[in-house]
Amino acid sequence: DALYLEGKPGADVLMEQIEQFEASAEGVKVKALVKKAYGKGGILNLLLTAKEAAPSVLPDVVIIDTSEIAQAAQAELLQPLNEFIGEDFWESLFPFAAEAGVWRGENVAIQFCADFEHLVYNTNKVVTPPLTWQQLLGGKEVYLFPARGVNGLANDTLIIQYLAAGGRFVDENELPVLDEQPLAEVLEFYRQGIEKGVISQLISEVGSTDECWQIYLAARVAMSNVRASRFLADRKILHNTSYAPLPTKKGQVSTLARGWAIAIVTQEHNRREASADFIKWLLAPDNNAQWAWAAGYLPVHREAFKEEQDPYIPFLRWQLESAQPVPNLLEFPAIAKAMQEALDNVLSGKATPEEAAKRAKQSLRW
Repeated sequence: DALYLEGKPGADVLMEQIEQFEASAEGVKVKALVKKAYGKGGILNLLLTAKEAAPSVLPDVVIIDTSEIAQAAQAELLQPLNEFIGEDFWESLFPFAAEAGVWRGENVAIQFCADFEHLVYNTNKVVTPPLTWQQLLGGKEVYLFPARGVNGLANDTLIIQYLAAGGRFVDENELPVLDEQPLAEVLEFYRQGIEKGVISQLISEVGSTDECWQIYLAARVAMSNVRASRFLADRKILHNTSYAPLPTKKGQVSTLARGWAIAIVTQEHNRREASADFIKWLLAPDNNAQWAWAAGYLPVHREAFKEEQDPYIPFLRWQLESAQPVPNLLEFPAIAKAMQEALDNVLSGKATPEEAAKRAKQSLRW
């Protein structure tokens, strides 16, 4: 229901694209079924329940949050795509869009829209935004980002900083892992920033970038994390605000591309082929760009970011080239929970960064 409801941004564009596909594909009709995005009665819940109780009602194609691909793939609900979708198609995508749907070496889904976090700053207070932790810690202006966690799990900011510090979620043997040293370094950065007054003490109370955005708009901080979708929606009304990459340990670009993926569920060959044609139609560069921009998301094709008059568009492309997909691991929620507990313990003074990181690693058993 987040993507396909009357009155939702981009709904008219999507309907028109579906009608155009039906006109071009002889004998093929598309019936869109609207479900809740998450939870009981949601998309993943429907798939898992129907597979066991009523497989005949399973859809041919499904749209699913990339964070739920692993669960759907583990249940053998998603079909391999490479038989019907060639290499040229994958090469036209940003790397994260293809990687998001890889399960045990096979492409079982394609991310078709994205959103990610970057920095915004008040140009009256910040002349040059910090690119590294050291630059931020050596400054005077206050930086805000979410650190409260989401349902007890680490939010994207902590994950992004951990990855930028060299942390991994999968080791050389393709097994889940939480690296102690990079996590400790990120936690120490948070601790030092609060101690020096350049990271807002509000981070432990803020759980989303939307909350950060309201605090930034109220001029309570000079710098904040924001999602690209929010900045795109609001930037015409902004004054004295610019954008930059998130400051990371050594200044390397690091962000996480969340979004929705499309996958084939049907096992019947002819329906799989028709489903693949439908996916290729929706994800054709022009169609993908038209719908994504209208819906308030970012497209996944490089071709959609050729605009040179608006400097924000090349910035988005630059960030998306280096963006990482949501970790496609069944164990990722447990890892994210351990990371958030470590952060909470440091922010509350119950543990040093080193102690908290060590406990987090020790709490995970596979």
